[in-house]
Amino acid sequence: IEGGTVATYRNRQEADSAIEAIWGEVFGSVSEAVRRQIGEAIDEAAPMLADRFYERLLVDERASRFLDHALVNRRLRASLAQWVRRLFAPGVDAPTAIADQRRVGEVHARIGVSIDLVSQGARTLRRGIGERLATLALPHGELVSAVHYVHELIDVALDTMNAAYEHNAARMARNDEAYRLIFLNQDLKAERERQRSELLEWAQRILMRYYWEPSASGGAADDFHHSQFGLWLQHKASLLFEGAPEIDSI
Repeated sequence: IEGGTVATYRNRQEADSAIEAIWGEVFGSVSEAVRRQIGEAIDEAAPMLADRFYERLLVDERASRFLDHALVNRRLRASLAQWVRRLFAPGVDAPTAIADQRRVGEVHARIGVSIDLVSQGARTLRRGIGERLATLALPHGELVSAVHYVHELIDVALDTMNAAYEHNAARMARNDEAYRLIFLNQDLKAERERQRSELLEWAQRILMRYYWEPSASGGAADDFHHSQFGLWLQHKASLLFEGAPEIDSI
């Protein structure tokens, strides 16, 4: 596994073999027929599962930093439905599934989605899938095996995802600290004047658009978040002045 776990193996290949063996064990814990029934049921239920997943996350204030209803409706629901379909597809193999989870973990690290938020969503998926499996005409023993399979597969997916998250989060933290040290060696007074100029330029553009020339059409840069100062505030100031209450106020 990427990150801390890989250090317990002699090399990356040995670590990959170990995690593939774990995935293979989970895939082999139920018969092909039961796995196919699970995959078909989840393929049909995927849109409903995605809806419930994001309904749960959107009520958490921490998720509002990187989620909004427009983004969820436009892209994320479809992406999650595709993810859960691929995870439970009867023909998926271990290397493909592992690569999928690592990509997701890397994205979560990059945008700052915390592990516990993902775990909350996973619990919602387990519950929804369990309810869907209960509607299948499976003998009791096979139903129990199917439920165990779903729980174990989601657990091993989260383990793989979180290992990639930790590896990339640590790398990003090192990069942020290196950037901070480089920036602190620069002339902060000159940077202050440069950003003041950017902010005044944005304010003038807004006045021209909405007051002096109300018929003029604006661009993406007229949005504060997409202005040069807004981008600096989001991506650089948050690193330089981490924890400063003025950042949230602005």
